[in-house]
Amino acid sequence: MLVKLTDDRGKSRSVESDMVVQLREAEFADEPQNTVLVDYAAGGLFAQGNLDSISTQFASLIPLATLHQSGGNPIKLNANAIKGVIENNIGSYKGNSLAVVDADHKNTNVPSRNWIPMRETVEEATEILKESRSSFQPVARIARNARNRARLPA
Repeated sequence: MLVKLTDDRGKSRSVESDMVVQLREAEFADEPQNTVLVDYAAGGLFAQGNLDSISTQFASLIPLATLHQSGGNPIKLNANAIKGVIENNIGSYKGNSLAVVDADHKNTNVPSRNWIPMRETVEEATEILKESRSSFQPVARIARNARNRARLPA
């Protein structure tokens, strides 16, 4: 399902929700302030807003897992876009984890975006992603459940 966002230049953009990999607030010097990176398979965009407002637009469409970047800032991952979690063995990040993006969501233009560093351990991140998948109720299922409840006799 398409989600309409306003990019950092004020233009209306649509993003296919199923292709989203991660959402995180802009934090680097070369990123537009007060925006959120909406990272998806073939690219990404910086959307106007904060992480809560942007993630709310996707929350009923994809299972978003709340984790943390290596530096501690929150990140929302589409649990369906993550193939697995491995240990990060790089320098001071050793013991933290890396989310591995699955083949359907892989970014072939920027391969480094296919491994997402996280503060959580492998076990913690794996459990959070698993819980996000199992507790997720897509919009269609919520609507169907509401219709079924409406049909039940009082």
